[in-house]
Amino acid sequence: MAEIRVQNLHKAFAEFTAVKDSTFTVNDGEFFCLLGPSGCGKTTTLRMIAGLELPTSGEIYLGRENVTFKRASARDIAFVFQMFALYPHMTVRQNIAFPLVSQGMPRAEIRERVAQAAKTLHITAMLDQSVSGLTSGDRQRVALGRAIVRQPMAFMMDEPLGALDTEFREIMCAELRALHDRLSATTVYVTHDQREAMSMADKIAIMNQGVIEQLGAPQEIYERPATVFVADFMGSPSMNFIPTTAALARGETTLNIGTAKLPLSAVCDDVSTRSLLYGVRPEHVRLTDDSVFRAEVVGVEYLGNCQIITLNTAAGSTVRAKVDVGVHAARGDQVGLTFDAGEVTLFDQASGRAIPTARDDVPMSLVGTRVAAHG
Repeated sequence: MAEIRVQNLHKAFAEFTAVKDSTFTVNDGEFFCLLGPSGCGKTTTLRMIAGLELPTSGEIYLGRENVTFKRASARDIAFVFQMFALYPHMTVRQNIAFPLVSQGMPRAEIRERVAQAAKTLHITAMLDQSVSGLTSGDRQRVALGRAIVRQPMAFMMDEPLGALDTEFREIMCAELRALHDRLSATTVYVTHDQREAMSMADKIAIMNQGVIEQLGAPQEIYERPATVFVADFMGSPSMNFIPTTAALARGETTLNIGTAKLPLSAVCDDVSTRSLLYGVRPEHVRLTDDSVFRAEVVGVEYLGNCQIITLNTAAGSTVRAKVDVGVHAARGDQVGLTFDAGEVTLFDQASGRAIPTARDDVPMSLVGTRVAAHG
């Protein structure tokens, strides 16, 4: 396996720019996710790394080799597509063996590699079956087998679970991550599904309109979103945003919204009067009778292990709270809301960027401990 380095990668189609000056590194053996909505540039980025698209500018390194303008066949990369791309007239064995046969590899080595791939994917019993009679999940395993049998330097996966139903997709997420760990593979994985990315990735690059908005570990991106887009895209329900206009002095630990003082970590610099967004995740919203920040319950969604409470605040914004099933709330109830200062992110509405606060100096290991303490 090998490290992948992308430097100032840019791709334009006539007047449309699909990828704008992206730079990132996929470490050797890392599971790296390109995450974002449809049309954000993630698949174009993947295809450029694989050699299926040529960049307008920028450089791509596979290991120490500059492969920017090399053909796909000259790069030691295996690609797994969303729609499997299997040969329906062939057996499972023939499909898996096909890339090795095309390379003219000796038959004995082909048999050995196919057998090993099938064992890894738990499909040995179906090697002599036709792929046309297989389930979607088994077809995806065959597609993965055809990729890993080559023993490439890196794997490129373009929404490989997109055609599967929700229940089986969750099973395959666990299997894909386990396969990655067994192979110690360098993997670049494209998805629009945040749950897939959060459950499998070592590192995530969130893309929006051709730009990487944030790059980091799943916990870091969830707990400390760098932009409003990232905060809104990650999480279900997504982060709550309470708009206000204010000026804050360095070290300020509260934000005035109406008569309420909402807590936050101390701001790192003076903030001139501007439009701000007070951001807090639903699991860090508490219902209480003591707070002067008031809201009306307008919806209650019971999910078995928790409730999602939707509230309209007196300030005119809508807030969702993720609370224990033991919390009583009914439509029409008037309640107070409190927030944990250490879990608040403050955003500049104009730029969409997070405003630095003291929480940014807290190591992520301690953030994880704090979140666990909240249950």
